Amino acid sequence: MATAALVAPPSASAGDSDPARGEYLLAAGGCVACHTDKKSKGQPLAGGRALKTPFGVFFSAR
Repeated sequence: MATAALVAPPSASAGDSDPARGEYLLAAGGCVACHTDKKSKGQPLAGGRALKTPFGVFFSAR
């Protein structure tokens, strides 16, 4: 019988709020590309961008 140990990653706390890290992760993940409706001159990360897929149109969340 095999046993697997599950280890949860350390959780973020209020003390982990480093703006530079947040900006880095935002850029690395390319979040603005999907979560900003640039065609309609939407606010950054406000959502609302239409993503056309074979399953229908989905709108990005904020």
